[in-house]
Amino acid sequence: MELSLVIESLRGAIDTFKANGFNLSSLKALISTVVKAVEEFDTGSFKGKDKKEAVLDLLEQIYLYAKIDIPFVPNSIELKILRWVAGILIEIFVKKFNESGW
Repeated sequence: MELSLVIESLRGAIDTFKANGFNLSSLKALISTVVKAVEEFDTGSFKGKDKKEAVLDLLEQIYLYAKIDIPFVPNSIELKILRWVAGILIEIFVKKFNESGW
C-alpha cells in the first residue's frame, strides 16, 4: 500500500475535517473514510490487526499534517488519546462494514 496515494485519496476528507474542527462527529467521519481507504488500497497483504494498525498510523500522519488540536487535552498526550479513541471507533466501523458490506 502506497501511503502517499492513500493520503492523497483522503485529501477531501482531511480538508472537511479541518474545516469542521475537532469534534466526535467529524472524527467519526474521518475515521470511517480512512478505514474504507485502507480496505480499498489493500492488496491482500493486510489482515485484521494489521489493517487497524495501518488506519491508526494513517490517522497519526493526518494528525501531524493537519496540525489537529484536541480541545482540553494536553498536547503531550493528544496522540495517545487520538489513537485510543480511534481504536475503539475502528472496531465499531469494521464490524458495521462487515455486517452491511463495504
